[in-house]
Amino acid sequence: MGAFGCTLAAGKLMGLDRIGLEHAQGVVLSMASGSMEFLSDGAWTKRMHPGCAGVCGLTATALAGAGFRGPSKPYEGRFGLYASHLAPRGLQADLSQCTRGLGERWEVLDVAVKLYPSCHFTHASIDAALALRAAGLRAEEVASVQVLLPQGVHPVVCDPVAAKRRPVNVYESQFSIHHLVARALLRGELGLTELDDANLSAPRVQALADRIEHVADSEADYPAFFSGELHWRESAHRGAPGRPITGADIETKFMRNALLALPRDQALHWRDAVLAADRIKDAATLARTLTLTLTQSNTSGAP
Repeated sequence: MGAFGCTLAAGKLMGLDRIGLEHAQGVVLSMASGSMEFLSDGAWTKRMHPGCAGVCGLTATALAGAGFRGPSKPYEGRFGLYASHLAPRGLQADLSQCTRGLGERWEVLDVAVKLYPSCHFTHASIDAALALRAAGLRAEEVASVQVLLPQGVHPVVCDPVAAKRRPVNVYESQFSIHHLVARALLRGELGLTELDDANLSAPRVQALADRIEHVADSEADYPAFFSGELHWRESAHRGAPGRPITGADIETKFMRNALLALPRDQALHWRDAVLAADRIKDAATLARTLTLTLTQSNTSGAP
């Protein structure tokens, strides 16, 4: 989906007309792909997906703008996106959704900000674990943990259990409900600092992960929300529509991450520049501001 979205955005920015946009989307049909196989062994390929989507979108738009022809029905055609990706699973596309609220409803207002550096399917369970920890529960008091999750997310963050309890690298741990809940219960927080190589084989983490099991949540409102329950139910993860997080939450996450690479004064400069982005006339000016801040940071001896 990212490749098609990037193509439309790039096409609009490059001034393509309706026919040009049509050809650009047809071209990117032959370029858009991705794979969930990284879940099998903690491979890094998922990190490529957003970048590749942008490359595909820009390339397809440039080709169409130069007169390169693409299929005219990239979505609904006989071999288009819907036929190739939905039909084999016995699903039908609801074409009315493609234009529902077009020009009136803006999905950017419904974007869910991720508070934790892990798969979004795990966030409600992390919220529940942190809430129990804040209420006084300590990991050494836990005999066993049963995590209730929507059935649809089990293949991503729960199975196979043996591999999820012993992730081989940090990236694989970010898709492990067992490892993440264990870390949250042990530390009372979950950020990049808590997810490092040293914690993968930590005896306390592994011992607690071994006591964590998952079961299907029959009350889950999936896929509208990604719920999680540890006898402390979170019907929707924080940041989801209807359960917004605050600007302070986002600033806290930014500063925790930025301070891993920048001195505090430079991190604050970056924060202030981004928060003032709505008052900057264009993206190029913002980019120059951030680049200047980074250059000043490097010349001052920051890592």
